[in-house]
Amino acid sequence: MAHLPRRRRGGPGAGHPGTAHVFGAGPDEEAAQREVTTRGIADVVFHGHATAAQMAPALSGAVFVNPTLAAEGFQLTLVEAAAAGASVASYAVGGVDELGHAGCVDLTSVPQGDEAGLTQSVLALLASPPPEVVHDDLARWDWDHVADAYLEHVRALRTR
Repeated sequence: MAHLPRRRRGGPGAGHPGTAHVFGAGPDEEAAQREVTTRGIADVVFHGHATAAQMAPALSGAVFVNPTLAAEGFQLTLVEAAAAGASVASYAVGGVDELGHAGCVDLTSVPQGDEAGLTQSVLALLASPPPEVVHDDLARWDWDHVADAYLEHVRALRTR
């Protein structure tokens, strides 16, 4: 997972690219670090595995980039990024479009593998004002809320 700090028009850091923070550990982590070094790319910080609480300060006002090609059922990381105050640029995989249509996340999605489209989405989000976070709107995506809804469905089935 990676995200880039926003460049806010007229605000601090306007016109400056900022730092890319890469969170998560996996089989491609070392190759990604080598690629960054080989290309001489500055301002990239690899954090490895981190909790949502550890990532939240870096996500506030940032763009969370979700370049996954995995077709997961639903990606809670997108909701966590939005709750921390990030906009989201993602490939259209596992629940991404549903989350975007719900209107509670500042999200753009492009077809899987469309690297140019994902890049353009990130640049557009970087040029826009940061989203206003409405935690009540995001609450319905929280696992506790979802688990409670499933439990209610099971109870309703048992009483039939």
